[in-house]
Amino acid sequence: MKKRRLKGTNRPAAKSKHFKIAASAGRSPEQLPPIFSLRHTHRGYSVEQLDKSEKAAFADTLHTLSQLTWNQLHSCHRHKNGYEKIENVKAPIPKGITEDVTFIAFRFDGKKPMVGFRDGDIFHIVWFDKDYCVYDHGGS
Repeated sequence: MKKRRLKGTNRPAAKSKHFKIAASAGRSPEQLPPIFSLRHTHRGYSVEQLDKSEKAAFADTLHTLSQLTWNQLHSCHRHKNGYEKIENVKAPIPKGITEDVTFIAFRFDGKKPMVGFRDGDIFHIVWFDKDYCVYDHGGS
């Protein structure tokens, strides 16, 4: 078979490359790293409200957390790479999120929480609580 060449060059045409994701079939979500979603982020508490350094800290946090499994995250301290359950949310809950959802918070810039809920291996971020007003932080 003859290799195709790009017109006007002597180089062969680039081959198509496919990105394949390793199958997670049969694995518990606890054995997988989290996938992060901003689909349900509430207006007024979104990435848009973060300053440049907070956005950078958020990106660094996503990278760090995505290197660990949910089992590993569960065993970490809540102010490090771990998370905590949030009991009483004071912020408005976006439409489409039911009352039976358990909210959890990860920290993304020092102790600033990003609050959301988990669905399998996906963490849906709902609020970036940079002003600590989404829930009662008590002694946090």
